[in-house]
Amino acid sequence: MRFKDVADRKGRISAADIEALVGDEMRTEGPSAFKLDHLSVNTGGDGAPSSSVVVTDAEGGRHEGTATGDGPVNALMKAIDAAIGSEGKLLEYQVSSVTGGKDALGEARVVCDIGGRTYAGQGVSTDVLEASAIAYLRAVDASRRAEHGERVMAGGV
Repeated sequence: MRFKDVADRKGRISAADIEALVGDEMRTEGPSAFKLDHLSVNTGGDGAPSSSVVVTDAEGGRHEGTATGDGPVNALMKAIDAAIGSEGKLLEYQVSSVTGGKDALGEARVVCDIGGRTYAGQGVSTDVLEASAIAYLRAVDASRRAEHGERVMAGGV
């Protein structure tokens, strides 16, 4: 599905694009609890940067969130938190080009403090804000998998 989305955006897919997308999917651990369906980001201009997101959970439930922030990335992550009930603090944030050209794939990497523990996420997209949102959702997924694993080991569910 992500391959088709990138192909639709770019029109032409290179071997480097395929390698980046495959590598991106292979870095995930198991099925994702959340999927980013839609994002809208306003970088500010006359007002505060703002964002709205729609996220689908593993059961198909839709969650919407909106937020303002210090910048577009901060607003985006706050909107995700509002949508899915998470609370993360961004510790590290890095964006880089994975492929070349004006329609290059960008990769975002985040390291977050979620619930007093450190989690990382990574995402790839032609839109670096979308890549950032995917990376943050993956960090939240990692935190929830760890939390669930701890409950199972302790005899809970």
